[in-house]
Amino acid sequence: MSNHEHEVHETHLRSILKGVTAKAMEVTLDTLILEVFLHQPIESFGIAVGLEVFCYCMGYINERLWNKVQFGRKVIDKVYKPKKKV
Repeated sequence: MSNHEHEVHETHLRSILKGVTAKAMEVTLDTLILEVFLHQPIESFGIAVGLEVFCYCMGYINERLWNKVQFGRKVIDKVYKPKKKV
């Protein structure tokens, strides 16, 4: 077993691609489920996209509102110490 520590950082591109693929999968699943009930593929797709946009907007509003709430937050002041060069 190794004693090495490592950090893994995601690139912005990877994060964006993960978000896009997750939303594409959600819209596809929603479309398929709606198609079972409506039997109208174009309308089902439109409703699925509309629901995703609505949910995105609600999530954004929720985040903005929670940014105004101090419940559960702690402010910790840290002093910056530069790393010593070896």
